[in-house]
Amino acid sequence: METTDAEEYAIAALLDGCRTPAPPPNTAASNAAAATSAAGEQKKRVEMVRDRLVFDAACGGPGSWTTKLKQQETDFTEQRGDGWAASVSVVLSLLKVDTQTGAQELMHDEVGSGRAERASDAAAAEEEALKAAVACGRKRLGKRFAVALGGEILGAIETAAWKEAT
Repeated sequence: METTDAEEYAIAALLDGCRTPAPPPNTAASNAAAATSAAGEQKKRVEMVRDRLVFDAACGGPGSWTTKLKQQETDFTEQRGDGWAASVSVVLSLLKVDTQTGAQELMHDEVGSGRAERASDAAAAEEEALKAAVACGRKRLGKRFAVALGGEILGAIETAAWKEAT
């Protein structure tokens, strides 16, 4: 027979005598936070797969494209009461790659921006903001090329993205 958190709390209080034990964990809130985090991670995986498949379709297949961070600018980094904050802007390039020669041709440049708050230090804030800015630029590139593919291809890409990412 298993005991509940409340029973464990009462047992610990009896055994410890004078010392007040830690309150039982709020497992419902922890489970809800974990589920929300897992759903957010799944959404990110689906978006990355979707963008990769869009770039494959727009550039001629797997291995026929790459992205390159062309420009990066830190807009601000500052310490606040709850930690460090930063904002970063980037220019991300989509390059079509000739699979035989390796030559790269610029397809399009797109901007992205990212913010980070409550980081432990300035470098962590800038790193988190940079990741967000690159993801923003990648999404914008994906949207730009997805529009030209048409509904039927986009439907197939969406189905394939969910199958691969989940």
